[in-house]
Amino acid sequence: MISQNGKNGTGDVKILKHKEKGTIRLLMRRDKTLKICANHYITARMELKLNVGSDRAWVWNTRADFADECPKPELLAICFLSAENVLKFKTKFEECRKEIEEREKKGSGNDNAEKVVEKLKLSQ
Repeated sequence: MISQNGKNGTGDVKILKHKEKGTIRLLMRRDKTLKICANHYITARMELKLNVGSDRAWVWNTRADFADECPKPELLAICFLSAENVLKFKTKFEECRKEIEEREKKGSGNDNAEKVVEKLKLSQ
């Protein structure tokens, strides 16, 4: 995982769904230190793009990543060792994004990350 500000790390990436709220977030911890290097909600507006020059890496933007405890916008990239894992990640990420999109269309979902960003802008 590589972020816009140059932080990177190797480790397992997890996509977690809150049992009650239904919110879905992406969490990644570095292998040795277990420090969080990515922690953000998946939103309906997120778009995965292949990283230029690689068929095993994805890039996307998040409006509020909580890896450093203080939410801030990030451009993130993730690279996998195998094409199989690239496909698994994209498939799961897109399933989650579409689930959030459907929930928003029905009016039962909230885009928590964007609400946090809006609150931060109001308090500045």
